[in-house]
Amino acid sequence: MTEKVTLGYWGIRGRAQIARLLLAYTGAVWEDVKYTSPEQWFGKDKQGLGIPFANLPYLIDGDFKLSESRAIIKYIVARSGNKELEGKNIQDQARVIQVSSVLEDLAVPLGSLFFDPQWETKLPAVLEKAVPKINLVNEFYGEK
Repeated sequence: MTEKVTLGYWGIRGRAQIARLLLAYTGAVWEDVKYTSPEQWFGKDKQGLGIPFANLPYLIDGDFKLSESRAIIKYIVARSGNKELEGKNIQDQARVIQVSSVLEDLAVPLGSLFFDPQWETKLPAVLEKAVPKINLVNEFYGEK
């Protein structure tokens, strides 16, 4: 991987963090574009970059433009040539998809709290549903 990749997202970890970690881990040369105001994204780049299904996060690799976090993650892994990141065999690959889906299910309700002025009152109900799933993931992976 020698060509510079651009990853764009808000100036938070959020849905781009796994992609950032994978880009660093795989040794990619990349630029992290962090949007700090809605005007930067909605007013300029969303329409100007020519990304199909324009959304954040996005990845630009030469002429190839991609959005949606799961697609970006899969692309980075494939681009790196390190197939083991998806699992050593078909069973591992299925487990990777399974756990990533469980974590995605957790990210939606937990993430919504960050933008909610009443987050403190909603936190207990969200945690009541999230903690059992977190515990299941922890039990499954344990010390692995």
